[in-house]
Amino acid sequence: MKRTARHPFVLLETVAALGLVALILVGVYAGIHVNERMLQRYLSQRQALDVLDNVVERLAVEAPVTLPRCAAVLAEELAPSPLAGKPGVRSGCERVDGSAIRCTLRDHGHLLAEIRIGRRE
Repeated sequence: MKRTARHPFVLLETVAALGLVALILVGVYAGIHVNERMLQRYLSQRQALDVLDNVVERLAVEAPVTLPRCAAVLAEELAPSPLAGKPGVRSGCERVDGSAIRCTLRDHGHLLAEIRIGRRE
């Protein structure tokens, strides 16, 4: 009768294969998670750019743009936007370079979008 060869490393090989599969799955999950975060960031930036584009269009017809008027238009345009419901989103307008006004939208301190209205010299 022919005797079959025994494989003493079958359990060790199985454990090693399961470990490699686990590492691959962790890598795939991490990649999906990073991709989801990047997509959310992109969508927020796109929405912020839409809001600031509307601000520029509304202020383009006004000859002298003042800081309070710019802040009011920004607040009006931000209110119906999906960004208004997010807890960390902040908007602001400030005077820079003498006559220019900078309007920014930030999410938890990170800049989403920015525009400058006025002269840049």
